[in-house]
Amino acid sequence: MTKNAQHLLLVFAMHGSSVTFDGLKVSFRKHAESIGFELVGFDAMFNASLKELEGTFLSVNRWDGEISIGFHNPSVKDFTDAELRRDGFVLKNALLNFTFGGVLLFAAKQLAEHHQNDVTSSQCLDAMNRADNQTAICVSRYDSFVSRHAPLREETALHEWLAVVQGFKEQNATLKAIKKIEAFFRTIKAAEVRIEAVSDLYSAYSWAAFSIGYKDLIPLEEIYMALIDECETPEKLSAMIGFLPEDEGYEAELAVLQRKFHDCYWSWLDFQVDGASSSDNIREAISDVINAAGTLSIEESDLNLSDAETAASELEAKEQAEADADKEEWAMRRHNQIVESREIDDILGALVA
Repeated sequence: MTKNAQHLLLVFAMHGSSVTFDGLKVSFRKHAESIGFELVGFDAMFNASLKELEGTFLSVNRWDGEISIGFHNPSVKDFTDAELRRDGFVLKNALLNFTFGGVLLFAAKQLAEHHQNDVTSSQCLDAMNRADNQTAICVSRYDSFVSRHAPLREETALHEWLAVVQGFKEQNATLKAIKKIEAFFRTIKAAEVRIEAVSDLYSAYSWAAFSIGYKDLIPLEEIYMALIDECETPEKLSAMIGFLPEDEGYEAELAVLQRKFHDCYWSWLDFQVDGASSSDNIREAISDVINAAGTLSIEESDLNLSDAETAASELEAKEQAEADADKEEWAMRRHNQIVESREIDDILGALVA
């Protein structure tokens, strides 16, 4: 394997199990530039290195104008994992120079676990601040290019970065990570986050603050109020239960959530019904409403689901009629084919006779 191909394979390995062609190219160019590779003719060098790895170490899938890349088989991942544990050079270079959030987190966690003497808390904090968590470069299945992974959510990324920084056991570093999280909390929008992940992040943030004696925490109630006004789906409202106080105020706050749920679930359900392409879509939406209501201690009997259930039944009947028509059409075509075949057999038999 050439030196360029070796570097490309390890750069790929930091992206997880799959990555888009363009995403890998951006990362490899940054890697090559930062370690002094000659960039004249970079495209040709990249393509040649990828070609060298294709079919042995990497699989390259081309579908509908897109190109995705994955490990050729699981043993290759075992090999790259071992190489990254043995030598942290590629990881360190990525941490210092890359921008893709998922790759930076991978590099930071691997360095902190296997190359503690080669990384500092300030380098991890700098990477955390530099991370691009908006660009999706990975794919869910490289062999069929089903879809691009959603970008790394900010609340999830911050939770993982906090764990990395805390591992250094440096009070000042932990405080800087806490301040980064607080900046996120102050601009939080319910439509842009997973409520459960925000709740988990707050728990980690609280524990980190306690561990260093930091007392100026943003109150949980403040985050709750910032989120509750924008929660307009059953799923998000039910997830808000994780923010309720575990004291005598619980029932009163739960009642607020229940009222808001009753005010909005029917419009959300109507929207899902209007946009449904199948009866299964509608039944799934109904199930989502029932499950969310259960989380909020709302009885199913208190919900008005009749219109949605009627729409699901009507669409199901239409789907069945269309399926029956297709089946009848197929049977008729098959019958005609058999009749034509017999007629041909009869004609051929008469000619032979």
